[in-house]
Amino acid sequence: MATWTGWQADLLGRAGFATTDGNLHFMSAWGSHSKTDCSSNPVMISWPLGRSKNCEPLGIRSLQIQAYTSQAQGASAFDQQLRQDNYSHLISALQGGDPYNLPNDAAKQVYNDLIRWGTPEAANA
Repeated sequence: MATWTGWQADLLGRAGFATTDGNLHFMSAWGSHSKTDCSSNPVMISWPLGRSKNCEPLGIRSLQIQAYTSQAQGASAFDQQLRQDNYSHLISALQGGDPYNLPNDAAKQVYNDLIRWGTPEAANA
């Protein structure tokens, strides 16, 4: 996985989420189950942005995991993918600050969002 120190806080901050212990733990787990070596892309982001490049196939919806030109660009792409591609349940879980402390129905919706994102390993973790 192509990460940098503090990437969890960078992605959360860029997307406007609090860097709570719950959110940081969730992002770390998501990243540890995201298998990619694409630059500046810790959670298999597929949102094309600026001069990002196709890096490897995501395996769903003919999408490509992107390699970003900088960490800031990767964080921006994370925010845009969340909001432009309608991951409303994932957004709600991160807004709540503890994605691991959700009612069963909400947890199932977050699971579905992670599957649709292309990270089933993270969804099943």
